[in-house]
Amino acid sequence: MAKHSNRMVGIALVIAGSLFTITSSGIFNIERFWPILLLLIGAALMLAFIKGPKQTSLLFSGIVLVSISIIFQYCAMNEWSAMSLLWPLFLLAVGIGFLAEYFFVAKDNTRLSLGVVLAASSLVLFAMHYFLGRFWPVLLIVIGIIFIALSYLNTKKSKPKGDENK
Repeated sequence: MAKHSNRMVGIALVIAGSLFTITSSGIFNIERFWPILLLLIGAALMLAFIKGPKQTSLLFSGIVLVSISIIFQYCAMNEWSAMSLLWPLFLLAVGIGFLAEYFFVAKDNTRLSLGVVLAASSLVLFAMHYFLGRFWPVLLIVIGIIFIALSYLNTKKSKPKGDENK
């Protein structure tokens, strides 16, 4: 096991040193492509999960790293201001990690619940922010008013007929 981990550390150091050498020579611009390093690390963690003992942390960490590296790469290639719209996708990354653990490691209801809640919350927040922009708080107010009105209507319907004057 020690030989394997030493080999992995050695490979990681050779890759990192090579990237820094290429970057300092001006051949490669790491400022735009650094998220690819996160993607490679995440892919390596998922590969270690597939090939080795089924350690939950390898799968979860790998999926989260790959997911956030995609978000970071999009921002690095375009504009970082896009992060103000994409931030709910970080919740989605964690939710997908929990769902993957549920499906591939252990059929645990806690993992399933966390995955579904985080993924659904992420998608709702993303949709609210994307489609409603800065007006989504107004939607919350309107929904709140509807709930208040419904509670008053239900209160009036539930009163006994003799108590209408009270």
